Order: sequence, then structure tokens, then C-alpha cells
Amino acid sequence: MTFGQLKQALGKNAKFQLVSPFIVDFDAISISQSGKIQYYILYPAKTTFSNSDSIKLLLTENS
Repeated sequence: MTFGQLKQALGKNAKFQLVSPFIVDFDAISISQSGKIQYYILYPAKTTFSNSDSIKLLLTENS
């Protein structure tokens, strides 16, 4: 799935925010719904992530 497809599937209620730096060697985009972060899309630091890029790494904070 691409980032653009995810945005379309989640609709207007989802919020996307750049988190840079996130962890060593990775930046991230947080995806929030109802004010709560659901997961992060990770991608290599110092690069860009566009709507046509495939999502390859996800991180959740399950508790």
C-alpha cells in the first residue's frame, strides 16, 4: 500500500504529522485518530516520503 492509498482509506478524520528525528537513522510520520496516535510510518532519515511511496515499516505502541 502506498502512503497516498492509506490517506485515502483513512479519510479526513486521520491526522498525519512528521516526526523528525524519530529514532536513530529513521524519521517517521505519526497517524492519529480521535487525538490518539495509532501508529508510525518509518522511513530512512534525511529522505522524503511521498504519496507514491510504499509503506514498508510500521511501528505501534501496544500497551
